[in-house]
Formats: sequence, C-alpha cells, structure tokens
Amino acid sequence: MSFWFDNWSDKGRLINLTGSRGVIDLGISRHMTLAEGWSQGRRRRHRAEILNEFEEILLQKHQHRNTSKEDVVLWRGEADVSKASFSTRDTWNHIRTS
Repeated sequence: MSFWFDNWSDKGRLINLTGSRGVIDLGISRHMTLAEGWSQGRRRRHRAEILNEFEEILLQKHQHRNTSKEDVVLWRGEADVSKASFSTRDTWNHIRTS
C-alpha cells in the first residue's frame, strides 16, 4: 500500500492534500509503502496543520494495526465483493461501460 497514493486514511490520499511539498516536509519518500512510512519512527511538529494531523493519523493507524494476520492481495469481484483470486471477467466488467 502506497503511503502517498493509496487511500489509507479518512482524509483521502495524502498527495492530493499536501502536494509534493508534503513529501519533503514529512521526510517520507514518494515511493514508500505505508509500512515503510510507519518504520520511519520519528515524529515532527509542522507549521502546516494538515501535516500534524497526518502525523497523528499515522501514529494511531500504526498503534491499532492488526499484526496477527498476514497481508493478502484482494481483488474486487462481482458485486464489489473482495476475493483472493483474480478474474479477468470481473476486471473487464469493472472497467467497461455496460
């Protein structure tokens, strides 16, 4: 899961809210995963309040993550049900106009 480009917080994608300046201010590379962002392990105070909010959200998500289960890839299937197996038919039905 991408730290900057995936929708892992209630506020949406970080890159849309902070722009490229957020990458510099948070000190988290544009190519890092969420797990790598967590492992940075340092917290800063920022002038921009949105960055302080994301520091807090990141801390909360890290503290409440489920470490008892292994990560798995899920695919959106028929009727938007997530499943472990990939289906070209389901993918085609999601991307085409009916």
